[in-house]
Formats: sequence, C-alpha cells, structure tokens
Amino acid sequence: MHGETPLLVAVRHGASKPVLEFLLQANSRPVVMCDRHFNVPLHVACQKKCSLSIIVMIVNYFPQAVHFVNFHGQTPLQLLQHRTRPITREDEEICDFLESVAFEQIEEQVEELFDEN
Repeated sequence: MHGETPLLVAVRHGASKPVLEFLLQANSRPVVMCDRHFNVPLHVACQKKCSLSIIVMIVNYFPQAVHFVNFHGQTPLQLLQHRTRPITREDEEICDFLESVAFEQIEEQVEELFDEN
C-alpha cells in the first residue's frame, strides 16, 4: 500500500518516542506500508535523524525493513550513510545496529538453506 499513514507522518515530522510507540501499539500494520517513494517508516526515520531508540523500536516491529529498497534503490542504512555530514556518534551506533540486524537475518536464511539440504 502506498500512502501517508499516521505513522509515516509522525516519523516524518519528528514525533516523540511515546507518540510513535502509541501508534505502533494501536496498529502495527502501517510499519510495513510505504509512501509514494516506497519508503517504509524505517527509511523516513533514517532520513530524519531519529534517535537510536526510535530506530530500534521500529525495527523491533518490522525487522525485515532493513532490507527494503525505496524508489531510488536505497535501503534505510544507505539513506543514513548518505545523509548530510557530519556523521555523529549516534549515527555510527545506528549504522552498527542496522548492519547487525541485516547480517543476522542473512545468516538465518543461509542456515535455513543448509538445513533444507
């Protein structure tokens, strides 16, 4: 689905963690919905310099989002890495977190492939 969900709008406009938490608890489905540029909420959070705690919260609801690519072929991690510099310590922590989630999922998929054979 493509459209502006309350969650996307809230992330885009810098809503606080309690507001985002409320929206996710009320209905977690919008965390998988994208805007017209195919950005899921994790893309927007990375673009808008959301805190690590908000990024973690979004990923906890939708871990597969780390692999989603938007209209420009970018993952949330790539958006974060290509933001206007300077890169802060928290940016580095967010990058490390997103990389670890992505690699963990890939490792699980590889293990499943080997288990099937």
